[in-house]
Amino acid sequence: MVRSKTFDTSTSKTNNVIRAIYAYCYEGKVEDLRVEKGKAIGFESWSLEKIFNISDEDIKRFIPSVFEKQNLEIFAKIKELL
Repeated sequence: MVRSKTFDTSTSKTNNVIRAIYAYCYEGKVEDLRVEKGKAIGFESWSLEKIFNISDEDIKRFIPSVFEKQNLEIFAKIKELL
């Protein structure tokens, strides 16, 4: 569980975030995954390699706290399990 507070410059609001990061080994095709109707507005699949080597352009698409040290340490632990 990760707790953080960030300021979103696009909305001028402070986000108090409590986030759980889960790892799930999905052996099917990513193209077959679907968002349940009414549950979310979208879904993207990112490999751990892409996360660790993210471009400056792509990083702008994320809430800044996603790439804080503590989160990257969690992603690294998940990668070790694979």
